[in-house]
Amino acid sequence: MTITQICEAVQALRSIGSEVTVTSVSIDSRGDLYGKLFVPMKGNNVDGHDYIIEALNAGASYSLTERKPQSENEIQVKSTRKALIDLAAYRRNLFKNPVVGITGSVGKTTTKEMTATILQSYNPLKTIGNYNNDIGLPLTILSLCDNHNAMVLEMGMNHKNEITVLSRIARPNIAIITNIGDAHIENLGSREGILSAKCEIFDGMDADGIAILNGDDILLANVKPTQKTIYVGIENTAKKHNFVRADSVKNHGLAGVSCSIYWQIDGIPSDRIDISIPLPGVHNVINVLMAITTGLVLNLTTQQILDGVNSLKTTKDRLTIEKLPKFTIINDAYNASPESMRAAIDSLCSIAKGRTVCIFGDMLELGEFSKSLHEEIGEYAAKSEIDVLVTIGEASQNTGIVFAQIAPAAICKHFRTKGDFLSNWQNYIKNEDTILIKASRGMAFEDLAHFFKGAV
Repeated sequence: MTITQICEAVQALRSIGSEVTVTSVSIDSRGDLYGKLFVPMKGNNVDGHDYIIEALNAGASYSLTERKPQSENEIQVKSTRKALIDLAAYRRNLFKNPVVGITGSVGKTTTKEMTATILQSYNPLKTIGNYNNDIGLPLTILSLCDNHNAMVLEMGMNHKNEITVLSRIARPNIAIITNIGDAHIENLGSREGILSAKCEIFDGMDADGIAILNGDDILLANVKPTQKTIYVGIENTAKKHNFVRADSVKNHGLAGVSCSIYWQIDGIPSDRIDISIPLPGVHNVINVLMAITTGLVLNLTTQQILDGVNSLKTTKDRLTIEKLPKFTIINDAYNASPESMRAAIDSLCSIAKGRTVCIFGDMLELGEFSKSLHEEIGEYAAKSEIDVLVTIGEASQNTGIVFAQIAPAAICKHFRTKGDFLSNWQNYIKNEDTILIKASRGMAFEDLAHFFKGAV
């Protein structure tokens, strides 16, 4: 984009008539800045405005600023954060190819990765890591290159109206909602409040867009957007006019899951297709169905879809299975909610050959529901016949209390910190154990996974 275009997009307080082209955008004054636009952001401890001159000296072509410009290469705006959003929205409006927006309580990132893999013939731009908020999503869009023929964008939220902002930036042609769970219930009050917040993804869509919803989710099954809607589900999903469905689901443990899929879209039924998902966990069937549905909407061939499914891989710290010399680690440390906890327990039980061990930390942002939801996980783990439960943190102690009550013969131990546990881990872990490690992002449980990889 030229500086003239940028000034127009960000509503600069003083327009600069320049045809100099900026190659990309950065909010970090470190690293390679040559030819980039530097966007200084205000953080809790650091203000990027203090590094504008440093960024320009390091090769940045121009910089935005909320302060009085000290250089002719600074573009003054009222808010650099809003300017970043406006710039991304401007860039999105120049893009005429498909944009897929994905949200939901659980499975956003997995579904995003699956969708991008199945759409590989489009060479899609996809959200990197957890760049799914009002800074990360604009940065993703602004990294768009000429050879990208689609975008697959993840949209996260903690509060009401946050996804509205993201949807209006991205203006998705296809919107996916994976499920409605309890994540962020502290801020939204109820699952109905969470549903309302997730449905904000439709706010930036045109009337001719397509919604893809989890028909097995009791709340989403009753959502009727103004856009054409396709519901995905397993076996007993209520019949809808448009659906993609799986049945004959078989869990093959470490080898993954197989099933048969069929669909009806716009009244036209399909043949039945057998697929093998090379990822463990039955919960992945719904995620794959959503990715497949996106491929169908975008007119991929059956073979292109099958090739995409066959090449699926797990993402970092998300149900990643590592067979170590002494035991097997299931690293699912990226985040946790009641729904993902139960799914992870199911996966553990399906692949374990020796003892099943759960190392659980706190699930955060559950507010007044925290105690009861942690207790529910303790009950679920006990009824799943988990052999060893280790809990670390404060809230997770409630998980252990209920687990011990229901399964008194099992081993259950609570630790206040990760360090306390690591000083005693050999008292609870044995050779041939299969160990599930899971907690909310703020607990940083990937440290435990890294420790075990180095302890053998």
